[in-house]
Order: sequence, then structure tokens, then C-alpha cells
Amino acid sequence: MRVITLITLFAVVWIFFSLSTIYTNSPSPFNSLSGAISGQYIAVGGFTGSALSPLPSVLLLSPEGGLLYQWVSRGMILSSREINGSFILSGYGGSPGEGVEGLVLYHDKDKTKSFRLKGSTDIFLSDATYHDGAIMVAGYFAQTPRGDLDVLVARFNLEGRLLGLRCYGSVDYPDIAKRLIFDGENIMVLGETWAYNVSQGDVLLLKVRDDLTLVDSWSIGGAGIDSGEDVGVTRNGDYVIVGYTMGGEGTQGFLLRVSRIGGILWLRGYLSLGETYLKRVYVDPDTGRVYIVGSGVFEEGRKDPFLLVEDEIEGWIFNESRLEIVRSEPSLDLTGDIGGKHFFLYYPGGIIAGSLKGDVAVNYQLSGPSINSTLFLDDTSELSYYSKSIYGWRLLRGVVKERPCPKIQVVETDPKVSQVSVSTSTVKIERKAFKREFDPGLALRRILERNVPLVLLLPVFIVFLLVIYYALRGSILKRD
Repeated sequence: MRVITLITLFAVVWIFFSLSTIYTNSPSPFNSLSGAISGQYIAVGGFTGSALSPLPSVLLLSPEGGLLYQWVSRGMILSSREINGSFILSGYGGSPGEGVEGLVLYHDKDKTKSFRLKGSTDIFLSDATYHDGAIMVAGYFAQTPRGDLDVLVARFNLEGRLLGLRCYGSVDYPDIAKRLIFDGENIMVLGETWAYNVSQGDVLLLKVRDDLTLVDSWSIGGAGIDSGEDVGVTRNGDYVIVGYTMGGEGTQGFLLRVSRIGGILWLRGYLSLGETYLKRVYVDPDTGRVYIVGSGVFEEGRKDPFLLVEDEIEGWIFNESRLEIVRSEPSLDLTGDIGGKHFFLYYPGGIIAGSLKGDVAVNYQLSGPSINSTLFLDDTSELSYYSKSIYGWRLLRGVVKERPCPKIQVVETDPKVSQVSVSTSTVKIERKAFKREFDPGLALRRILERNVPLVLLLPVFIVFLLVIYYALRGSILKRD
């Protein structure tokens, strides 16, 4: 029962949080989830079809046109990465009666290869990269017959030969992987664990050697459900984690900095007018500046992606330097993403890609209305309102151990390949101030929230004035 519940939760997180703007009747033949860019070439992972019946798909875009790769199974491609000019994308797919398998596509200028990871149980891949001549993947699987979920990390070469496989988890509780990076010395796997309370999730960070042996594991979180979505490495080797936490104040994004040896250095929450998520992070290796893409509510009735920029101060803390709400002209439903030094905006029918520091972007349109411009609307003046303190988080070590792995085969596969018509155009990035319509209710709410002590003490103050008034009045009456 727990496996079904956790798989359902994972699907909800990815479909409704990351795909909040995609509906079952979406007119787009391709729904984007993640992107990567190398020069004039772009790889985008996602799915075709509807969110209720998705087909895992990859879209490769170049000046010559577009190629669409599709697997005949139900699932999606969750991760896209660019490694030294090559692309590697990963996800999962399954069909009734045959279980769920991990999917990987590797593409460079000379070849394209696709693999399936088949096992004795369902396998879900969340991320993949290419390191030291081999593909490395991270995901999770269902332990049988016990039924809980455990993290899986595997290495295999481009010939499909399995080079290493290790699994990690806690007994009887779900543990899943979401992201995979190298910190220059070890492999870091970001995920989520429910090891201490089946109703309370924590951020999970695993430190693994090249041979996949486990060095250490950390559980980070507080009293709510805390989910890490992405991780980066600072210039001095600390880890920057973004995600969201669900607790007493609702759903808010968080920015967390953890030292290389294991210690919480910085923690900050961000809550807009509604549910707020921090999705992807990029740490500039030259300046230490942190770029974060998330989604939130800045005007009642609509959800927008945003770019949050943090500057590093004194080598361990951050200063919130810029908040930009991202929209398009004409106005379309957008979701945001970061791939290295580039941002991506996905909308029903196309993809916008550009440099984080540039003034123009490229629009790849498959269908739907054309985009005239991309608007980065500065709302930095409101950052003090959106920024929230988070208390009570702790870091615990040794939360998971190495666990038995299922039997796994790496099998080459041939997805269906077709050409797609793509219209390419340059769109201008316009940066201007964000102007919201005056909302009396919102203004009153902000006054109350920013003056909580005054609001709480106001009744006491009124009672005090009444006591003084009646005391003085009585004194005057007695004199008369």
C-alpha cells in the first residue's frame, strides 16, 4: 500500500507541481519538462499526449530542424543535461503487465543511443549524467516483497554493459532520488526520505564514491514535508539545495546551504501570495552568484515563473539581490527551468531559451500563437515581504544504509523517431518594473502581516486606555 501511495505522490509532484500549466486537453504535441543547451543545439525532455496518458519523449532541436524521439509506453522524461557538448536525458516508462523501466537517451554529434533499465521490480529514473566514460543514473525502485522504496544508482557504458550498481535506503520507509551531481570529489545524490515518520518527509543527501560505495547520508528538515528539488555546489564546496516545504504557513520554497562536512549554514523560505516552489538552481562558478527558478502567485488568480538571484557574502551567506517575474507577450501559461547558464520557458506549443545574462532569446515554436517578447518584471522591492524565516530544521547523519538491489539489465532500445516542424524566431527580453493592480484586500493583509506585534497588542492597548479613561472619569466625578 505504501508503494502505491508514494508512486502516486511522485506522479502528483511532477505532473501538478512542475506541469501546473499543462492540462489534459493541451493542444501541444510535446509537453516540456526539462531542457539543456549546447551552442545552437537544444535537447528537451518531457512527454507527448495528455498528462493522464503520457508517452516519454525527447525533442532535439537544431538549425536544421527538430527530431522527436518517442517510447511506446506510459511515462515521461524528467531530466535533461548537457555534458561536454553531449546530451543525456532520463526518465521512465511502462506498460500494463510489463512493469516500469528506466529510460535513457544519449546524444552527441556522432551518435544517438537509447537504453532501457529492466529489473525484477519497477524502476523509476530521475536523473542521469556522463562521467569518466560511462553513463551514471539515479532513481528509485520498489523493494519486494517488503514494499518500501529505495534509492538506486548505476553506471553502464555506451555498449550497454553494466559497470556498477548500488542501492541505499532505510528499512520499511520510502527513500527516493531526484538529482545527481559531482562535487569534484564525490557523487552527490539528492532525494527525499521518510525514514523517521511516514507522514513527514525530509531532504535526503547521499555522498557516494566513484565505485558507488556509500560515504555518508544526511537527512535535513523540520516538522513539515520538506522536498529538495535541485542541488548545486558553491566555489568553496558547500551544497546549495532548493525545493519546497509544506507546513503551517502553506507551501513555500526554500533555499538551503549545507557545508561540505555536514552543517546547516543558511536557510531561508520564500512565500508569495499562494503556493510557492523553488525548482532549479545554477551556481555561477566565477562569481558565486546563485540563480533560482521557481513558481508562485504574485497576482490573485494566476501563477507565474520567477527568477530569484542571490549574491554570496562572506563565503557562506546570501544576499537577496533580485526577483523577476517572467511573463510573455502575448500572455501565455509558462513554466520555467534552468540548464547551466541558460533559462528555459515552456508554453503549450513551444520553448523559449536564452542566456541568464542576455537581452534576447530564441523561440522554438511547434504550434499555437507566436511570442513577441519575453518580460522580466522586477519585483525586488517586495522581496522582504516574500522572504520568510524557517526554524527548527536539523541535519541527521547515517539515515540510510546500503540495501539489496534488484536484478537489472541494460538493454539498447530503438524509440520511434520522427521529424517535427519547428519555427525559429528571436524574441526580445524586456526588463521593466512589475506593476500590480491595487487590491484593497491584499493591501490590508500586508499591513496586518507586517505589523503582527501591533495587531496582537492592540486589544491590550485598548483595554489599558479604557481602564485609564474610567479611572480618570471616576476621579473627576468624586471631586465634583
